[in-house]
Amino acid sequence: MEDLMDLENARLVVKWIKDGKVKLNIRKTPLPSPFATNLILQGYSDLIRIEDRQKFLRRMHEEHIRIIEDKPTDAVNLPFKQIKHLRKSRLKKR
Repeated sequence: MEDLMDLENARLVVKWIKDGKVKLNIRKTPLPSPFATNLILQGYSDLIRIEDRQKFLRRMHEEHIRIIEDKPTDAVNLPFKQIKHLRKSRLKKR
């Protein structure tokens, strides 16, 4: 697990939270978390070109920042439907 995660610093952040040095602000959002987004993209990796993946990740990042800054977001219209459509169309070709 240490190969995949920085456990030492993760423990440090948890300690900061417990000590009150870091305040959490939890928000409900229509976006999947960055971790979940990565998992979703891994599931579609054979269907998405690298350039499209980079554009998608950039757009997701921008939407997360907009939500953090309390700005209006277009998160409801993110291209997950396009990915699902792409998957269906590629599966039909097989």
